[in-house]
Amino acid sequence: MKKINLFLRKSFDKKIDGTGLAVFRIAYSLVLLCEIAQMFYFRYLIFDKIPYVDQAEIDFGIPISIWFIAVVFILFGAFTRFFAILNYIMGLILIGSIHSYEYHVFYAYMGINFLLMFLPVSHCLSLDRLFQKLKYSNTTFTYTPPMTVSQLYYFIPPFVGIGIVYIDSIFFKLGSNLWLGGLGSWLPSSLPMITHVNNSWLLNQEWLIKCLGWGTIIFETLFLFLFFRKNSRIWVFISGLILHLGILIEFPIPWFALTACVIYLLIVPVSWWK
Repeated sequence: MKKINLFLRKSFDKKIDGTGLAVFRIAYSLVLLCEIAQMFYFRYLIFDKIPYVDQAEIDFGIPISIWFIAVVFILFGAFTRFFAILNYIMGLILIGSIHSYEYHVFYAYMGINFLLMFLPVSHCLSLDRLFQKLKYSNTTFTYTPPMTVSQLYYFIPPFVGIGIVYIDSIFFKLGSNLWLGGLGSWLPSSLPMITHVNNSWLLNQEWLIKCLGWGTIIFETLFLFLFFRKNSRIWVFISGLILHLGILIEFPIPWFALTACVIYLLIVPVSWWK
């Protein structure tokens, strides 16, 4: 506990460039907008008791549209704090209202949406920064708002949006004979109603598929112990990106895969953005 406390204090006191957080805000907002647009398109299937027959008590198109507008403001970094609160409330109401289906990206959405209310994601590349600069500048002085943020802010979203989801995933995989046998990814990839590409040539490579299955379990287990370490950050980023791009290609859950890829952007060394 002393080591954890020391690490948290050191990470909080260390100030680094906030461009990475701004890039994350923009990329995450774009993915979330796609999810909301898809939810709007399928709102009758999601929220109606019997789609198009026994309709929901309210028209969910209005709250979904409000949610969409809130995320657009976050995308541009305008009045970010207010719309981050609205984004969290609308997500909580709408995702919490879904009883017909759910999938694990919902946990990531709610975790990240909660953090957006507190993270300084508008310090860079935002209209809020421009508004602040114009407010305190005059004809003789140009105010430059600070661009640095605490390093800890880069670590919290991957912990919440990926690490905690991986913990849930690990317990599921360790309780599955298919995953323990290395065939956890082989089974859904072999079912035509689940996958939308034909990768029979890859699925027939038994030991390669088994190694990929076991490697996924090992990677998810080690993620929490490696993602914040400077000497392993690049390898975690590359491995995680490959894993979730594979999910993007193989399975029809693009927003889950892209949400994870966006969160992995925070693991990229800050110097890369410059």
